Amino acid sequence: MKDDLGLQIFIEGCKLLRLKDSAHAAEILLKRFSQKGLLDEGVAEDLNTTFLLEYRQRGDREERELDILEEIIWSSINKRKISGKIIPLDFNDYQRIKELDKSLGIIYDEFQLGFISERKIMLLLCLGHILRWEVRGRDVKWQLKKIGDISFSQKIHDLDNLINKFLMIDTLGFDGKPDTFHIRNAIAHGRFSFHKDNKIELWDVNLTGGIETYRTSMDLKGLMDFCNSFETKLRFVSLYYSFLGMMKNISDNIEKQKKDKLKTK
Repeated sequence: MKDDLGLQIFIEGCKLLRLKDSAHAAEILLKRFSQKGLLDEGVAEDLNTTFLLEYRQRGDREERELDILEEIIWSSINKRKISGKIIPLDFNDYQRIKELDKSLGIIYDEFQLGFISERKIMLLLCLGHILRWEVRGRDVKWQLKKIGDISFSQKIHDLDNLINKFLMIDTLGFDGKPDTFHIRNAIAHGRFSFHKDNKIELWDVNLTGGIETYRTSMDLKGLMDFCNSFETKLRFVSLYYSFLGMMKNISDNIEKQKKDKLKTK
């Protein structure tokens, strides 16, 4: 069938994030829908449970991310009293991910060109982080702000705090902004230095007063883990949006199936 209700793009997203059980559950649902033109309500419920549980079980960070997403998004859905239609995932979102993958791929290919020092690898990772923040990080921040504007209209400060906590990997700066933002600033404005033990130190300051707001140091593995965690977080936001829209389509179709069945009796 031409209309796969968003299942195929969701399956691809799950595979990218190595959510194998979720991808498998979606494939079963899609296969039965393609063969019979009908949706299995039990399999759909299993998919819903599997996806949320599988991501939560990855660790405390992932559980926190999902809790924040649900607080922002579902409070907005309940406020507007409509379903996942407020959270569309269009082609441009995935197009931006593909464009970023191409740019970062060129950077990471440098690792394979022969010997390259740890410092150069760190600099390439830092450049990749700037690209990731500018192309996707700002976008995710804007999307969450837009979604939460109505339900948090009287508590904008609370919404900003939630978004900052969502965007962080390990810590917030002294100004309450996420480490991903501060590291982006540190790299962009030359506020970093290398230590003899092959660690990179990064810091950020408040531009209005020059007060330090963030400081950290990382070795190569720590920086790679940081970058990979941020990439996973941003991809999951897109996948979660896709999931909500897909489940709304599935729910609508199941209700239609039930009504059609009653008419034939």
